[in-house]
Amino acid sequence: MQWLGLGGAGAAVATFVWSRVDASRADASAVYVIVTAFQHGPVPPDTALFTRYQIVNDGSRPAWSAGVDAWNWGRRRITWRFRTHKHWMTNDWIAPGGTYPTITPKGRTDEIDLMGLDDWGPAGETPPITLRFRDGQGRQWVRWPDGKLTRLSPSWFQVEQFWQRRRTRRSLEELRNRRQIQGAQPPADS
Repeated sequence: MQWLGLGGAGAAVATFVWSRVDASRADASAVYVIVTAFQHGPVPPDTALFTRYQIVNDGSRPAWSAGVDAWNWGRRRITWRFRTHKHWMTNDWIAPGGTYPTITPKGRTDEIDLMGLDDWGPAGETPPITLRFRDGQGRQWVRWPDGKLTRLSPSWFQVEQFWQRRRTRRSLEELRNRRQIQGAQPPADS
């Protein structure tokens, strides 16, 4: 009888933990990117290649720092967390689509054009685009071209972000110190 009670308590704890994990994904699951139109593949020289997309937030909280990237055809690498951002997919990274500081709840961006792909992909597939963003709770996520939502933490991308911020901060401090030194020269004798 005691085992039955312990088993029930264990099931209750597991259910509670799983519901909290689900609740943390609720904001992020409502943020996605839509490819609205595209032109790719071998085309006549005067035809423009493009991928047009729109970021949508159907959630009740804003999405922050939403970044879009275009990739040549390929799939997500199994070891993507240990690679630099430009090597997350098996094929080449083409171009960044831009970073949007805030996407309001129940909001969407205007349609934006990205560079198109030079070759044809699998039949019926839209060009692969990834979306990186922070949800309303501050967690970082990646929405992959196949629609899968993955938490970004932990990954090498976060290490890259840390070092980039540190280099920027250091260069700004050096610039400020140089300006202070130039402005602190003694006044000329009169």
